[in-house]
Amino acid sequence: MNENVLISTAIMSALWEKKQKDTLDLLLPFLKYAIGKTTQVGSLVDVEKTIDVFRSEFGYDTIPDHVITIMLKRLSPSILSKKQKSNYRLVASLDEDIRTFEKRRALYREQSRKVGESLFQFLSDNLSDKRKVDDVDSALTALIDFFAVRGICIVRNASLLSLIKNKDGKLDYCIARFILNEYNRSSEIFDYILDMVKGFFVSTAISLQPHNTAITQAKFKNLRCYIDTRIIIDALGLHLPEAQRAALELLTMLKKQKASLHCFEHTYLEITDIINAYKKGISNPYYSYAHLTLEAWDMLNYKPIDVDRYQLCLKNKIEALGITIDERPEFDDSIGFDRCEFEKIITTNMKYNRTEAISADVNSILSIVALRNGSHAMEIEKCGFLFVTSNQRLTCVANQFLQAYNSKHFVPIIADIDLASIVWLKSYSTHPNYPQNKLLENALLAVEPTQSLLDLFFETVDKIKAEGGVTEDEAAILRNDLFCKRELVNAVQGDENALTENVVLTIRDKLKNKYVGDIQSESLSNYNKYIDERNARLKSIQKAIDEIECLGKDVEGKVNRRLSIFVWGIILILVCACMAFLTLGVVLDSGFVVPGVTSLIISGVGMYDMVINRKKWIKSLISRQAKKVAAKKMDVKKSDYERIFGELNIDWFE
Repeated sequence: MNENVLISTAIMSALWEKKQKDTLDLLLPFLKYAIGKTTQVGSLVDVEKTIDVFRSEFGYDTIPDHVITIMLKRLSPSILSKKQKSNYRLVASLDEDIRTFEKRRALYREQSRKVGESLFQFLSDNLSDKRKVDDVDSALTALIDFFAVRGICIVRNASLLSLIKNKDGKLDYCIARFILNEYNRSSEIFDYILDMVKGFFVSTAISLQPHNTAITQAKFKNLRCYIDTRIIIDALGLHLPEAQRAALELLTMLKKQKASLHCFEHTYLEITDIINAYKKGISNPYYSYAHLTLEAWDMLNYKPIDVDRYQLCLKNKIEALGITIDERPEFDDSIGFDRCEFEKIITTNMKYNRTEAISADVNSILSIVALRNGSHAMEIEKCGFLFVTSNQRLTCVANQFLQAYNSKHFVPIIADIDLASIVWLKSYSTHPNYPQNKLLENALLAVEPTQSLLDLFFETVDKIKAEGGVTEDEAAILRNDLFCKRELVNAVQGDENALTENVVLTIRDKLKNKYVGDIQSESLSNYNKYIDERNARLKSIQKAIDEIECLGKDVEGKVNRRLSIFVWGIILILVCACMAFLTLGVVLDSGFVVPGVTSLIISGVGMYDMVINRKKWIKSLISRQAKKVAAKKMDVKKSDYERIFGELNIDWFE
């Protein structure tokens, strides 16, 4: 059965390469074969038996019955004569069609066996658990599952997405390595695999739009595609180069088909949050940020100041991709279902590293439902609004829930690869290599460390550090060095169960060898320099904090002195003025000198006593004003340094 699926997709690819016409016509050779194998000339066609052969022989179990009915009509009247209702009689021999088809099928069966044998040999050499793949057929099954789980297609069975388990990581990893090895060798095996993938693209497009017989002609001029976070980040080039190439190609094909590209404001804010978190991670080498890594910036050794520079023009960069940033619409109970129930379904079935991601995804999907305002269009070209994500599992879970409420419309959320299968057929003449780019991207992602593997690695590093197995500096390097992440994947080969303390310590030793090993003829100073650079950064931050504190003390002292001189000067002038007025009054009095002088002395003593009693209060007032001025100066200085180092926090040094 699994081999039949691969053979069928390869045949589909060949038919598409040759004809590039109405997609349902590509399925007619398969249907003719099924009719010819079940019906004699002159006999009525057993439609149910024909459909069973069509599905079982070729693996097209997702093609709806009414689509096969449409194809039966296309064979009438030259091959089939229609009687009453759905009764058809075979009026022409299909023997020649069957011979031609079987000859083509034999060719692609041979190619499929070659792929299976090569993959089985590779897995036998690289998998420790041979029970997972014990023959060629199981190797081909694993290849189809890889295609489905990795998002190349979901034609065979969308429920495969629910089978993803961490323990299967090593098998996916090995299959990805096999594909990449064959690609690097430019082998015929890779060409055969690519034929299969192209066939999956065509089959997926038909499965998504079974009633749309003009899928290659209709444009997207009335379609607004709202792009999800990961696709935008990929298109910006913050992850793998292959991911950027595939994302940009998809956006280009959509624009070529007249679709307008958008993203919601909360999607833009989610991207800024990811960038800010990455900046926080590289600002503090002792902070674990596995899920915040942006591989492209890791490779370029980005510093916080580089991230700041990039973030200043982030909105312009997104708009340069042709993506308009929109505010999300308001939505309420009019969406037709319980929002809380929907959010619970998403939360229960998805694994999110950040709670904000749940809200962003739910808001994006519900916004599309609200924008459609009850539209019942079944064609993608007429549905108006669409949320495009790279998250296959989210697509599967959300649409399963939403279709229960309204099955008579095109799904509001679609995976990028599924949308690409449709738009690729429309843009084939200008973008024939998209399936290859997507296949390579998914293969490369499969040999990258997964989120759960990185989390486990970081947890193990922290445990070993707490036990004294590695130093704080070594732990910081293990957390943040790109070399370590590559070595981690090579060491465990995608199998999280293989991650032990010995693996971490081995990576630590390899990291040292990278800088100080005899093979590279490097001295120990190179490794020490690597650590010293990180320590120097902390010293620079400490120096900045010290400077801010010194500035505060200096400003406070100067302001205190100046205010003291000013205030006490004013008081002295006021006292002198009062004494002068009193003296003038005595002189101008009627001659009683002794009583006047006595009164003058008593008044002077009273003023002095008043000033002395208020001295503490005056000093406190001056001190508060001085501290306030100093605090403002310190904030300005702190802002200047945070543009360079990120958030300053003395807890880093404890």
